[in-house]
Amino acid sequence: MEIKYELNLTDYWLVVRRRQWVILAVFLAVFIGSIIFTNVQTPLYKATAGVRIIEHVAVASMQTGYYQSYQTDRMASQEKVITSQAVLEKAAGKLGMITGGASGDKVSDICSDLQGMIETEREGSTDLIRIVVTSDDPALAAKVANAVAESFQEVDLTERKKQASTLRQFVEEQLALSSKRLREAEDSLKGFQESGKATGLASILQNQLVTLENKRLELLKSYTEKYPDVIRAQEQITALKERISLLPESELELSRLQREVEVTEKTYRAMKEKYEESRISEAEEIGDVRIVDYASAPKSPFSPNKMVNKLVGAFVGLVIGIFAAFMLESVDTSLGTIEALENVVKVPVLGIVPYLPKGGAAQPWWWRPLAPLLVYFNRFRKGEEINLHNLIIHEGGASTMAEAFRILRTYITLETAKTGSEVLLITSAGPREGKTLICANLAISIAQTGAHVLLVDSDFRRSVVHKLFGLSRQPGLSDIIMGKVKPEEAIRSLFDILTGNMDWDSALQTKGLDHLHILTAGTKVAMASELLEQDKLVPIFDYFKSHYDFVILDSPPVMPVSDAIVLGRLANRVIFVYQAGKTDKRMLVRTIDECKMAGLNVSGIVLNYATAGVQLSSPTYYKGRYKYYSEEGETKQ
Repeated sequence: MEIKYELNLTDYWLVVRRRQWVILAVFLAVFIGSIIFTNVQTPLYKATAGVRIIEHVAVASMQTGYYQSYQTDRMASQEKVITSQAVLEKAAGKLGMITGGASGDKVSDICSDLQGMIETEREGSTDLIRIVVTSDDPALAAKVANAVAESFQEVDLTERKKQASTLRQFVEEQLALSSKRLREAEDSLKGFQESGKATGLASILQNQLVTLENKRLELLKSYTEKYPDVIRAQEQITALKERISLLPESELELSRLQREVEVTEKTYRAMKEKYEESRISEAEEIGDVRIVDYASAPKSPFSPNKMVNKLVGAFVGLVIGIFAAFMLESVDTSLGTIEALENVVKVPVLGIVPYLPKGGAAQPWWWRPLAPLLVYFNRFRKGEEINLHNLIIHEGGASTMAEAFRILRTYITLETAKTGSEVLLITSAGPREGKTLICANLAISIAQTGAHVLLVDSDFRRSVVHKLFGLSRQPGLSDIIMGKVKPEEAIRSLFDILTGNMDWDSALQTKGLDHLHILTAGTKVAMASELLEQDKLVPIFDYFKSHYDFVILDSPPVMPVSDAIVLGRLANRVIFVYQAGKTDKRMLVRTIDECKMAGLNVSGIVLNYATAGVQLSSPTYYKGRYKYYSEEGETKQ
């Protein structure tokens, strides 16, 4: 049979309440772990120094997109230079980490350590670079940041001077060559002019030609080639070219020598200017790097962030705790709420018996959260718990336990009033679910109404009823079935209880015990199932029904043996006892189905060992329902 039922928000909340200790344990473990992890971490400090990279770029370059990409690449290169071996080695020297006799390997190790401490960050698209140093010593972090910034500035200045010196030497050599070429060109022109071979007309005509070509080009900017002025200028140019072509070779040679002198002289002047600039640049003591911010020792660490770690630990612990709770819930095959129980087994819950370790008095506030844990560990206990204090004989009339059985008694007696004498079989799916205590307390509670009640211990294998009431096991039901004694000889009354091991004061003060009779299991038999033959049991049960208003059978559980099925055929109704959070729901469904297939009238379930967190959709129901009767003399809730 496949079991399905839908969950709502209330069900999820019940899971949280039911697994609150799991959530709390995981939460505390993760939260305390995060605190310990935070406290054992070494505090780290950050110190930041700022440098500015100044680049002298021509205006023409800045007007193109090339400058932007150049600037980006250059800033990235400068960031690499800051963490280079040359800069770090110089910074280590300033800090006293490297002495004159240090080996190459030691220098390399020190530079690697410094490189691991340093990060560079460019501020947006500006020319500023932040040098960020991380260390567990705040003073050292500031010293390293400042030393690296100063070393970077010095290395940049040294490199700039080196480049200026190289440029000066190059320009000086080119200036000497230009001077030599200029003298040679001037000497050649002077010698040619002194020879008297040319008058200089070619130069004049060449200048006129250049003037006319420039004029034509200016006209073409505004007019077409068919415009009269353009045509006239073109005709003059053509005529001038023909005239120049007719000049003698000596005139053309003179013109060439004059142009060569002009070009060489311009080159010489340019080289002279460049030479003077390189000398000035070489003499300058200012580089491209400016220190804009010096680092100061940080007052507080940036890591670990204790508050953030605690918040993260609390959040993660809560999430993992809730996840663990729902994981446990998903693998838990038991049923813990009335809604889930009734949806699965399709029979009503007749009563709820709370979990009370001893007595029915209200427990201290700190005990209530422990109840689910006590119920949980109770499921692993070997052997059925025999706790005489859980009998309402030992409870006050207004105790929680007594009131729970009054409510159960009400549901049962209302139905019985229509049919007369009633035989109730109390059983469970598996062992150790508290059915014997339910039978005993229910029998006492019904007897307190004045009805004649017979409590029959039909569990021949694990008989417990005689221990609860301080009676001997023999004679009992097995002796009646085997014909050793008559029913009236085996049934015990209040006199037998008082002469047994039961406390006199408790027995005499308990109302209704004079209407309660008890039939113990009797002599142990090897084959208990064969003893329960229908023909032998019918007259015995007829006797019971003729003398008592209620016959309550404490039977063995259904799954291990078949006794409950046999006895259930003689009962008017079968009531299952289910310990909350213990029995597998598939086992419970299967046992109830087996009883129904055998023709038994399964009329309801009693939820035993219920706690506020596992029994109902609203835990306040549990508190309000039983607190009303929890203490005598208190104002009713």
